[in-house]
Amino acid sequence: MSDDDRGPLRDIWQATFSVTELIDECNRRVRNHQEHAEYWDNELESLRAELEESQDIETVKVTGGEQRVLRYDQALANKVTDAEQRKAQHLGKAAEYRRWVILLEKKYDGGGTVPLRINDVSFFFAPIEAVPGG
Repeated sequence: MSDDDRGPLRDIWQATFSVTELIDECNRRVRNHQEHAEYWDNELESLRAELEESQDIETVKVTGGEQRVLRYDQALANKVTDAEQRKAQHLGKAAEYRRWVILLEKKYDGGGTVPLRINDVSFFFAPIEAVPGG
């Protein structure tokens, strides 16, 4: 089934959810993303220590003499960058869901219901990813 003006009908169908339900789901996601950020923060500490240990000073010939260059294990440097990005992403997501809690509590005074479309349901009720190594 589709509606030529608006695309598939399933895109405009709505289901009603309680504001309490949405607040609870947002809070679960805030906690989960904070746990992920903490995990990546711990990983960063370990990876940065390894990176420091991998440093090596090389002497490189340049015009007019020699130059000392500090080098690191590039694979470890890439892991540090990846961990930094993952931590930042999770902190950003936690902040986003915190803003939703604030909005829902202020606008609906913690009560009432809200009609959601499928994209909204996907946002608020997507599966929660387990923390690595947890």
